[in-house]
Amino acid sequence: MADVNRIDEENQAPDADQLDPGLVGDEEEGPAPEPTLHVVLVTGDRPMYDGPANRVVAIARRGQIAIGAHHAPMVAALEPGEVLVRLEEEEHYFAIGGGFCEVRDNELVILADTAERPEEIDLERARAGLTRANERIRQVRNRAGAPPEQTLAAQRAQARAKARIQVAGRLRQRRRRR
Repeated sequence: MADVNRIDEENQAPDADQLDPGLVGDEEEGPAPEPTLHVVLVTGDRPMYDGPANRVVAIARRGQIAIGAHHAPMVAALEPGEVLVRLEEEEHYFAIGGGFCEVRDNELVILADTAERPEEIDLERARAGLTRANERIRQVRNRAGAPPEQTLAAQRAQARAKARIQVAGRLRQRRRRR
């Protein structure tokens, strides 16, 4: 009969000084950094962002998309809206007027019709644009036989104005936190 109080030497954990130093975690390091992908956001006339990101969130034709490192290859049409580029704790917001994105080989390229950073947006002009777009939508809906293209154009103008207001508000939020 085996002694239940005896420790089986083969199953004992090694002492700390017997461990391979390369395998022992440094408790002060913290969690490993989140993997990144390379992001390029450009318009027809200027680059807006070119660098690493952990995650990018945008509005595609079928809804919100989030793209992280090593995302499957894809191409998507983007709607007017807010684009968020996040790297660790740092967040970059852009208001885009629509466009396309392509993910391939751990790189995301966003070709935006228009793009603005929060500090570039005149909030009063954006609000005036939203008022005009809402009025245009109301006029088109009240007109019998209005072509669907007019409704779509007014809705896209409304979405652009809302995105500009939302992104401009991000700058104010950032200033309040400081």
